[in-house]
Amino acid sequence: MSKRSAIIFLPDDRTVTGLNVPLMLRSVTGSPLLAWMGRLMRESGYEAFFLACAPEFREAAAACFPEDAVCCGGEAPDAEALKPFLQEAANPLLVVTAPAVLGGKALGGVTEVAQEVEAGNLPDQGTGCYLADPEALLPMMDAANFDLVRFASVLGRELTWLDGAVPIPDPETLADVQSMFRQLRNYYLYADGVDIWDFGDCYVGPFAEVAPGAVLMPGTILKGRTTVAAGAVIGPNSLLENASIGEGSTVNASQIYDSTVGKNTNVGPFAYVRPGCTIGDDIKVGDFVEVKNSTIGDGTKISHLTYVGDTDLGKRINLGCGTVTVNYDGKNKYRCTVGDDSFIGCNTNMVAPVTIGRGSYIAAGSTITEDVPEDALAIARSRQTVLEGWAAKRRQQGKLK
Repeated sequence: MSKRSAIIFLPDDRTVTGLNVPLMLRSVTGSPLLAWMGRLMRESGYEAFFLACAPEFREAAAACFPEDAVCCGGEAPDAEALKPFLQEAANPLLVVTAPAVLGGKALGGVTEVAQEVEAGNLPDQGTGCYLADPEALLPMMDAANFDLVRFASVLGRELTWLDGAVPIPDPETLADVQSMFRQLRNYYLYADGVDIWDFGDCYVGPFAEVAPGAVLMPGTILKGRTTVAAGAVIGPNSLLENASIGEGSTVNASQIYDSTVGKNTNVGPFAYVRPGCTIGDDIKVGDFVEVKNSTIGDGTKISHLTYVGDTDLGKRINLGCGTVTVNYDGKNKYRCTVGDDSFIGCNTNMVAPVTIGRGSYIAAGSTITEDVPEDALAIARSRQTVLEGWAAKRRQQGKLK
């Protein structure tokens, strides 16, 4: 079956722009322009992409598209590489020869570009975006050498601003349209059923996926391959990068990196989830909690002021305020394991490597350096000593205020 397809030429324009990468690979709010272009194309129904770029930029350019949707050729792709792509492409084929944004119908509704063009307030300039008939391009694929000039001569109609094609010829223009990317991304999400409280204060990258029914509050930043499931509430003031958030979970004023959060789990406020964490369902990771390279079982509560690093926590555990897993001896890092249904009292240090058995209790203020068996009570603190009259005597001696 024919796919809606696009050919994208990525020119090496560094000598013109003064940038250290081609303009299409310049970062815009954390992601390359090419990634934003690819996202907006996919929002408009494009499924297959052929990138023509210099070998040194091929990896970075291909990363802007889904793995199964992109193939690459050289800066001037040979006929052998391009011919099978054209044979599967639907008509019309989109060909992009210069940096641009294709926002489709959303541009007219969100940025009022169409009205500006009709009023004569925007210049009538080429966009570098064309609609072509792949059947017309196929005959020249049999030539011994691919000829870009001949290829360009049969490209067909050039898209205009009214079609939603906006040229980006230089870094200055790219800076000017940054808000357009944010608006378009949020527009499409909102149209799909995502509840966005403030279009001007919500940043969703081109690789992130947000399910209908999710809520994005002001100050939300979604970077990398982040996914947010239906019913999840992100924000206010939360940063997620390569994070996966399950249905019905909340992330309030917190940061999560390269980690997974299950269903109906609450993170924050002011929590910090570092890379390598798997946090299950019905969990509380509360204020001023830091988690790193750890697994947390369903139903566990880590309410406040706690550090969990290199640790495997079971299910239905309660970690009291001020709990610390002491995982680093200055040279090496070690893991802690805490069994299901355990209760860890406030101000407890668990010095790794150590294992706390299922159903055990750790008395508040303990420093645990040895394994604790199941269903035990561990107390690791010195006995309380009271010296009556000590303070009064010291005051009389002038040693206390």
